Parts: sequence; C-alpha cells; structure tokens
Amino acid sequence: MVKSGKSFELLREVDHDGVLEAECGCCRLKEKCTQDYIVEVKNLHVGIWVCGLCSEVLKEHLSKNPEITMEEAVNGHREICHKLMRNLKSVTIPSLVTNPLAFHRENRPL
Repeated sequence: MVKSGKSFELLREVDHDGVLEAECGCCRLKEKCTQDYIVEVKNLHVGIWVCGLCSEVLKEHLSKNPEITMEEAVNGHREICHKLMRNLKSVTIPSLVTNPLAFHRENRPL
C-alpha cells in the first residue's frame, strides 16, 4: 500500500496483474488502473492523481480560463470537492428534500 502526502490518493494493489486501485485527490472516487496510467495522469495534473470526471472538469475549466495554471485549477477544484464532501456529511435527507433551493444556495461552489 502506498500513500502520497501531496495528493492524498491511496493506491492499493487489487490483483496480481499490477492493477491498482487509485483514489482521486479531488473527489475521492476510486478507480482501478495500471501503474503506467497512474503515472501518466499524475504527470498531467501536477503530481496529483485525478479521476476521469475531475480530469474533464479541469480540462473545461482551463479551456475557459487560459490565464490560470494547471496547479491553480487542480487546487481550486480540490478545494470545492473537499468543501462539498464536508457539507454533504452534515446534510440530513429531510433538509435537502424539504428545501432544495436553500441547500443549493448555501452549498454552491465559489
């Protein structure tokens, strides 16, 4: 088992063929992939392994904001994901169902 302090992803070998389970440094989604793919993705995203969903968000964000760096984009996206995860842990289903607009206003990204 390998832990990376910078990106917080968790890599765990899941089979004897060298396939690893990697955890996204942004949203914590887990994917099974090869070590080569993990290295490729980390090289594209300033040393942080990101899942395919977050990678697409980052690509779109960079295309709309060419003045920012990949590092700024990754850090901003990670912050939003982590804030959302913290907020969702404290949400009760009844409050979300009975007042979804208030929930959205209080929890929308920056």
